[in-house]
Amino acid sequence: MACFHMHGDDSGETHVTTLVFPVEETYAGMVRGLRDIPATTMGFGEFVERKPDAGVHNAPRRQFLVVLQGELQIVTTLGQEERLHPGDILLADDVDSKGHISRDVGDQPLMLMAIGIGSDWELPQL
Repeated sequence: MACFHMHGDDSGETHVTTLVFPVEETYAGMVRGLRDIPATTMGFGEFVERKPDAGVHNAPRRQFLVVLQGELQIVTTLGQEERLHPGDILLADDVDSKGHISRDVGDQPLMLMAIGIGSDWELPQL
């Protein structure tokens, strides 16, 4: 599992950084990840056809995207590219930036889960 954070800087350019989560002891054992994130919405779906190319756009809200099947390519305004595979997570936090391009690049149909998060939630210092 890889996790990425897509966010804007002070000039509005979009960046993608890799997040490395802490390991914590839980009632279920040792876990690497984040817990207790308040979700506002949740949805999932499989694209029946290729995901359309919407050009440069912003995330519609702060959300986690989880790739369940297929592959999703993200291209930032600075030309940085990341390819997400099944099990990878993207914190799409570029709502107020210049945006990004997202492309369906896998051989299998793209299936995503989107989990909306509130604007008041802050990513912990990792």
